[in-house]
Amino acid sequence: MDAKRSFLQALKRHDLLLGCSRVLLAVSGGPDSMALLHLFLGIPKNKRPQLEIGHFDHGLRGEDSTEDALFVQQQAALLGITCHIAHASDPPNIESSGVEQWARDIRYQWLERLAVSQHCQAVVTAHHADDQAETVLMNIVRGTGLRGLSGMPWRRPISTTHPEIQLLRPLLGIRRAPLLEFLQTHNIPFRTDITNDETGCKRNRTRHLVLPTIEREMNPAVINNLCALAQRCQADEDFLEQMCQKTLGLLAVRTDEGVEISLPVFRSLHQAVRVRVLQSLLRTLSIPSGHSIGRMLSDIELGVFSEIPQEDYSLPVGWVAQKRYDKLIIKPTSDADEDYCFPVTLGVSLPLPCGMHVTCDVLSRAEWADITQKHPGQDSDHRMEGFDLRAIHLPLSIRNRRQGDRMVLEGGIHKKVKDLLMDAKMPRERRRQIPLLVDAHGGILWIVGMRRSAIGWVGDDTEQVLVAGVQ
Repeated sequence: MDAKRSFLQALKRHDLLLGCSRVLLAVSGGPDSMALLHLFLGIPKNKRPQLEIGHFDHGLRGEDSTEDALFVQQQAALLGITCHIAHASDPPNIESSGVEQWARDIRYQWLERLAVSQHCQAVVTAHHADDQAETVLMNIVRGTGLRGLSGMPWRRPISTTHPEIQLLRPLLGIRRAPLLEFLQTHNIPFRTDITNDETGCKRNRTRHLVLPTIEREMNPAVINNLCALAQRCQADEDFLEQMCQKTLGLLAVRTDEGVEISLPVFRSLHQAVRVRVLQSLLRTLSIPSGHSIGRMLSDIELGVFSEIPQEDYSLPVGWVAQKRYDKLIIKPTSDADEDYCFPVTLGVSLPLPCGMHVTCDVLSRAEWADITQKHPGQDSDHRMEGFDLRAIHLPLSIRNRRQGDRMVLEGGIHKKVKDLLMDAKMPRERRRQIPLLVDAHGGILWIVGMRRSAIGWVGDDTEQVLVAGVQ
């Protein structure tokens, strides 16, 4: 089956464009994303959503990266499609193994912000069947459950912050070869990233060494089989998740402290459902997950069957699970939480124990003015703040509240952060979880997501703006 027919069938079968009047295509300029762009242009005009293009230049390949951005911009102009280009500041000083994750995180964060500002209902990427097979195989090697075997979904919310915006992958059912054939048949130009041929990162080694060896020496259909496995597991995962949500609705009771679960009922659940119910509960409570969360949940599941009547279990910072006789209580921890303080690297998203992600960067006054025009409500919702860089002492850090913390407000008034949180009716158990953005001299610039200080107001004479945002 050719690429165009497979693409159109996938759109229909998975209802990918349902409710989409405007979509943002992530276009790198490579063969996959250029095929995606032109496949979308092949949709009949009366059924095609309005298209916008987003290209993020990570700046990792010097002049080649710049030429990629220029190429995408030129192609968009030829096709009459609005194109948005963004450039990363200098990549962080991290090992090569971490660069790929940094690039992915910063790209998706920008695409999400762009989709919001342009009123797009979806962000579309060019992941295809070969990418899916690589993902599933890598998950198997790392050790995974049904969710990892499911690989990448055809659609999902782009984030918990903006669940109304979907991330779509309409090429997951198409191999790389038919996409290249589609480009050749229609004389579609594209850029070649030579770093994709290097085997320094795990994905490239899987792509160029592991999978070809399996195809050659074990099973020539391995890629199709891995994709079929992912599709079956996705169906099973969706069904089990629906069951867990229904069970959770009957099992969990919200209280002033947190959430209570009846242990006799929990113990009666099937083993395949118990940990899933806990995972669903953590997602419902927006408790951050990480590599160790599976081990934590397994410990809780084992603990509820022990004869010990009362016991506490570890959860991500800011939360605790407590066994109290016939109840399991999951709640925020108290003000006795351990202090934390994390250095801020400009241009890099910083995940925090409370589940927030904070990013700080330096922009020109003109760039900041452009943001404020596109986000007219940012002053009121405090999700993004700008500070005159001249008034800020770098480096920055993010920490939780300390006893006696004060912040400078309008008119030079100093007020305790504790009082500001009380004025905002912040529950006592959450006050220590709220992060503060602090400069090198200890000045509190921002109660993240709530209120900024009077330090560094941006004025007409401001040249550079420190921009801090939270997701």
